[in-house]
Amino acid sequence: MAKRWAVVLALTLAATVALGPAHAEPQATPVQQATPVQQAIPVQAAVLGQWLTADAKGVIRIAPCGTAICGTVAGVSEFAADGQGPKGADGKPTCERVIIKDMRPGDDGKLHGTVTDPGDDKIYTAQMSIGDSGELRLRGYIGIPMLGRTETWTRVKASISKDCRFTTG
Repeated sequence: MAKRWAVVLALTLAATVALGPAHAEPQATPVQQATPVQQAIPVQAAVLGQWLTADAKGVIRIAPCGTAICGTVAGVSEFAADGQGPKGADGKPTCERVIIKDMRPGDDGKLHGTVTDPGDDKIYTAQMSIGDSGELRLRGYIGIPMLGRTETWTRVKASISKDCRFTTG
């Protein structure tokens, strides 16, 4: 019986090769997978808005910037006695500084780009996603994601003054 199947298989294979693919058995059309852009559209839309940082000392405004998503320091809570807001390592004000750059959809449904630590101006590779409870999860890392840290930010409606102070409510 096995020999008979081997002969049938060999003849079928020979006929397919000789006659070409037009005479071969029709193949099932594979289900088309969503592209990374299609998968990430909900993530891109979900991350837009104002987010309170994990330490509750800053509000980051996440918005489109060209064809990517970026995050800008919109408000801070700590000011010096002279009324000056925090500054980065370069001495420039932290307020209105773009710290999340070039976030684009990846194959994993997350956004991928870079994040700059506003305190020391170090740049890290980053992943951004929305958690099950609607929180924003931002992971900064060097090399591979395992070697990083995740911060969880919460969506916030903040009033931000011209001097970058914010109140939530």
